[in-house]
Amino acid sequence: REALEAYLPWLAARGLGGSTRLDDLVNLRTFLEHCRRHAWLAGLPPTATLYSEDFPARVEPLPRFVDEFVMAQLESADNLACLRSPTLANLVVVLIETGLRIGDATALPFDAAVTDSVGWPCLRFLNSKMAAEQLIPLSAKAAAAISAQQDHLLARCGEEAPPLLFPRRHANPDRTKPFTIASVQRLLRRWQADIGLHDQTGQPIRVTPHQFRHTLGTRMINQGVPQHVVQKLLGHASPEMTATYAHMHDSTVREAFDLYCQSRVNIAGEALPYDAGAPTAGAEWIKHHLARIADALPNGFCGRPPQQECPHPNACLTCPDFQTTPEHLPVHRQQLDATRRLIATADANGQFRLVANHRKVETNLEKIIPALEALEASGDHGHAS
Repeated sequence: REALEAYLPWLAARGLGGSTRLDDLVNLRTFLEHCRRHAWLAGLPPTATLYSEDFPARVEPLPRFVDEFVMAQLESADNLACLRSPTLANLVVVLIETGLRIGDATALPFDAAVTDSVGWPCLRFLNSKMAAEQLIPLSAKAAAAISAQQDHLLARCGEEAPPLLFPRRHANPDRTKPFTIASVQRLLRRWQADIGLHDQTGQPIRVTPHQFRHTLGTRMINQGVPQHVVQKLLGHASPEMTATYAHMHDSTVREAFDLYCQSRVNIAGEALPYDAGAPTAGAEWIKHHLARIADALPNGFCGRPPQQECPHPNACLTCPDFQTTPEHLPVHRQQLDATRRLIATADANGQFRLVANHRKVETNLEKIIPALEALEASGDHGHAS
């Protein structure tokens, strides 16, 4: 145990990452356990063991998704045309659209694309990490890239199709050798330098092929694709791997929600107070999303939790729980015009009770619209997410 306690700070001082240190200690513990089980080291004392507190905490890295500003440059048709070969250009599109690991993508067979029962293209490939064949649907872009790559190879090889969809370019006469990961990475770095890939500050930036996988996962979660579907599509062995994308989405959505809460007004046109640091902010965030699922309104949002029944069906503009933001201004303006026409018609027909009901809506809209216009003019408003 004394030797192990001397080894722990020595290992920590080497500047290794937490995962590497954790792997080293797990291997050492396994070695000591096997030595005891099989009597490989006679006289090994029982104190020669590692305890749970000796291991560093496992920190899961956040997804390294690519910013959409940068992705727009990478997905540009003009920039893709700057790649040094059609094969590489088609491979980049497939990586972006499918999220395949680069080793799985370069090992795709020529006939990897199949169709489902309604004729939609799918990709059949070997998920090397899970050692299992997998089928995923293809986007129109990915299907077009695969078809273009097949045509490109047939034009070069004649009528006989090569075994691989993305064979390496050199020293490969029978086209049975795929691109190596290192060569793809090198060619993509050169391409990114050629097109001047940069971030929003104008600084040069480099993107790895594996970041396309993180980007696809993040995009799908942000688009509301269920987590278990993303897990299936990306071929993750456990939901915990996919959950990382969901955690990032939650953080992004929460920031948007805090911004939205700073631009809410009620039916009287009064700004609603909100403190993002208040203990109740988390509960309000949950209530907002539950309410949006239960009641999708064309002109705002219901501030009432869905567990409680609504006493104002079809009367949101007279309900104290109604909230709205500047993005709904066009709907409110149309509704005000329509309400005034309804008032004129009801008044001409002597329907005075109906006129009174419409007047309440008109009054509230006349308060809501100027308040939202002021927020819009100041630029201090967000969008609910």
